Amino acid sequence: MQPQTAHSDTQTFAALVHLSGIFTLFFGPLVVYLARPSRDDVLALAAKEALNFQLTLALAWVVTFISLLLLIGFLLVPFLALVSVAVPVWAAVATSRGECFRYPLIVRWLR
Repeated sequence: MQPQTAHSDTQTFAALVHLSGIFTLFFGPLVVYLARPSRDDVLALAAKEALNFQLTLALAWVVTFISLLLLIGFLLVPFLALVSVAVPVWAAVATSRGECFRYPLIVRWLR
């Protein structure tokens, strides 16, 4: 019974890492990623995925704010706001079920 509890605790923490990006941008996943001595455990891999997503999202927000000057950014802001919340929630739900979630269409800054 003990290994199953440890496994579910790891899944819970990994799901929280994905959700932390909503509130802390890339700082939450970065702290978790840097705090892990082993970069290949489940929590570090979740933190790396969340960090890659948050960095790509930050770049998308910069491009969106620049495009506000061209008035096309007003169309992108609602879409990007939805993606900023919905995709980390999707990742957290998948991770809590034990799946190894990979964010679609992001730049893999950390490999």
